Amino acid sequence: MFKAIGVDVGVAHCNFNLRANEAQRDESFVALLAKNFGLPFYVTHFDTKKYAAENKVSTQMAARDLRYNWFEEIRRTEGYDYIALAQHQNDAVETVLINLTRGTGISGLHGILPKRDLLIRPLLF
Repeated sequence: MFKAIGVDVGVAHCNFNLRANEAQRDESFVALLAKNFGLPFYVTHFDTKKYAAENKVSTQMAARDLRYNWFEEIRRTEGYDYIALAQHQNDAVETVLINLTRGTGISGLHGILPKRDLLIRPLLF
């Protein structure tokens, strides 16, 4: 999508080491896609369970922290303007439902914002 409109873009993939062979297949698939489109490919591996235990957070929150921090590092060092995330409409609905079950005010009903600071989510639409 970005390449088609002439935006300078790279592809970043996080392997959280949570799904063994399936995670490796995902990584290989994303690397091949980046190569086929002639895009820079960035990959990292995290010890997500260790990070979660050390920081006393859930595995999901650990993965989020690790991912966002690494994406920001790439953005800064490589000179990208934004971080585009692949969250889509199903993720937005899931977020609203989670917020409702936790008890939320009006602000929790909007789900995932399409843009927050340097994070953009072009697939929400």
